[in-house]
Amino acid sequence: MRIYPVVNRANFFKNIFLCKHIPQLVFSAGLFTYLCAECFSPDSLSTESSLSAQLSRVTKEAVAVDEQCLVSIVKNFNSEKKEDAKNFLLILDRCSTDDKFNWNSLLFCAFRNKSIYKNKTLWSAVRKCWSKWNRSPHETFMALVNDGFPAQADTLYTIFDKDTVLDKYALGRWAKVKNVTGDYSNIPDLFCRSLQQSESGYIEIVLMQFNGVLSENSPEIVDTLIGLFADRCFPGLKLSDDNKSIVFTWIIEAWGDLNNFRKQVQFIRKSVPEKDAGAVLYQVAKKYSMRKKSIAAASVASAAYHYAIDEKIRLQAANIAFQSWVALNRGDSSAVWIERAGLDNNNIKIEAIVLYQNQGNFGKAMQLINDLPRSLARDTLTIRQSLCKKESDSTVFAQLAKSTFLNDEPILHELWKLRLLLYHKNLSAFQILVDSLRSTPEWSVFPEMLKYRYWLQKFAGKEDMLTAWAMIEYYNFIGKPQRSSELLCSGNIADSLRSLLVREVAQELLKRSAQETMNFLNQCNDTISDPGVMYFRAEASHLTGNSKDAQALLQSIILNYPDDVYCGKARVLLMKVTKGR
Repeated sequence: MRIYPVVNRANFFKNIFLCKHIPQLVFSAGLFTYLCAECFSPDSLSTESSLSAQLSRVTKEAVAVDEQCLVSIVKNFNSEKKEDAKNFLLILDRCSTDDKFNWNSLLFCAFRNKSIYKNKTLWSAVRKCWSKWNRSPHETFMALVNDGFPAQADTLYTIFDKDTVLDKYALGRWAKVKNVTGDYSNIPDLFCRSLQQSESGYIEIVLMQFNGVLSENSPEIVDTLIGLFADRCFPGLKLSDDNKSIVFTWIIEAWGDLNNFRKQVQFIRKSVPEKDAGAVLYQVAKKYSMRKKSIAAASVASAAYHYAIDEKIRLQAANIAFQSWVALNRGDSSAVWIERAGLDNNNIKIEAIVLYQNQGNFGKAMQLINDLPRSLARDTLTIRQSLCKKESDSTVFAQLAKSTFLNDEPILHELWKLRLLLYHKNLSAFQILVDSLRSTPEWSVFPEMLKYRYWLQKFAGKEDMLTAWAMIEYYNFIGKPQRSSELLCSGNIADSLRSLLVREVAQELLKRSAQETMNFLNQCNDTISDPGVMYFRAEASHLTGNSKDAQALLQSIILNYPDDVYCGKARVLLMKVTKGR
């Protein structure tokens, strides 16, 4: 204890309020005693009587209580005695005039102390003190977030959520803070409560906010969040049929964006009557098919076929599955769905013919060709069959000559003539014919003609490269681009421009399989420094789940080849890779 002589009352009170510790006044022998010591020692609280004694001491002797002392009292209060509660309220009232206290921290301490929180009188007094020095809960919440204290903001809303009803806007903000603090398990419930309070028109905004949270997380966390939302929220949502349908569609698309079609199908089957599941799945598959999302369409259509009761829906689902696998160049999967699709229209038959030809099943292909009416498609498929079977030049050119439909279309006739010359490696005649043709942008075949001119110019005077290119074009045409690996990766071609052909094959293989593309590029390792080859390797790595390697390759292209055409493509793909969804 330290004794201070006081010259006048003004200096005395100035010293009191500048003192860091808790002041006590004791009048002794005409002098004022000023005690700077802990007002409340947790170490001495071994009994309830000790707590009561210290509360009484602070109440009677302390002129003022500092924040450290008040925090200690709030943390350690654990009495049910009325006298202790009365002393606690007196101390709190004495402190309520101090605007320098951190009332947020004191509120949090009181909330965590069950003896205070469960006592309505004490808790109400703490809340009243907090309200005196703070703005609304929303403003304080936003201030904490903006100042970089999301965990405190989370605790603040947790407190007020128990005492009041948070509106849909507050719930949305709270969910975003939960995302920052990593409390993922509570996010779906908060969005669910926000939806429950939302009227038509705001439902979409809540779901957009949820999308924003999903976009910031890894696929694993996204999968968990969607699953919790679908299981815990959707079944009990009390919304109009139209609004609940909006949420239903959102969940389906969320699973689809994650490429988790198994859970998508499970959710649909669990959420609609069994008799309607197949029809709903078919509608989802149809949307995917229209958006050219072939993997999604094939997966959902397969489920629709198995669960649909209506035979017409089953047939339509089989058609979508077949066409989707064809678009993905998945020959084996396509073959499974050929018969199920019914082959009852010419478009399906044409796709089936191409599939059978690529598989080498020429007997079935010819049966379907003969089923087609006389048409341009029938004539060109007959020529394609001969090319796939590697029939002689004379046979194929004879078929071209007798095609009435091709002879009626001079431009198409010349294009097919060019193809036959190229695929049979008659390169001198091919170049003469290319040079003799006038190509104009109005031609539907202009892109193909432009490609021919490009390669002829690129490989001018290099017969081995032109021959290799001709064979690659042939393999691509008959649906077997993988055969090009034997040509390009065997070491037989050492030209510096070989990487250009590697790009072509990689691009074609990517339409079929990312893994096949990786296998091919691994065999052509000597072209790894080419920016185009690096780009297709990055794309294949990304599609096979190796985003780390993809990112490194794309960053290397951007850094080392800033003027190359693939630099711009690399930037676009890098954005997709780093997004993670």
